[in-house]
Amino acid sequence: MMTTSTVYIELAVKVSGTVTPGFAGDRTDPPYCPDVEDVEIEDVGEAQAFGVSRFVSLLDGVDATNPEVKKVLANLLDRIRDNAVDAIVEEAAE
Repeated sequence: MMTTSTVYIELAVKVSGTVTPGFAGDRTDPPYCPDVEDVEIEDVGEAQAFGVSRFVSLLDGVDATNPEVKKVLANLLDRIRDNAVDAIVEEAAE
C-alpha cells in the first residue's frame, strides 16, 4: 500500500542585505526606520541535525545559479521577507 505523509522540519535560512541606518529623530528632523535593500538568501539548512545544534546546508552540491533553484529560493524569500529584513536590521545594529 502506497501512502503519503508530511514531515515538518525546522529550517535555518541565512540571509544578507544592504542596510541604510535609520534615524531616531530630533527637534527639526523626523525619525525614519532603517532601509534594507538587496535581500538575498545565502544558504538554507537544517538548524539541528541529529540532535546537535549546528548548521547543515541543504544546498551542498546544488548549483545555486540554476534558474529552477533560484526560483525556489525566490519563492522562499517571498514568504520570509519581513522576518529576513528584521533579522538583517538586528544584525546590523549589533
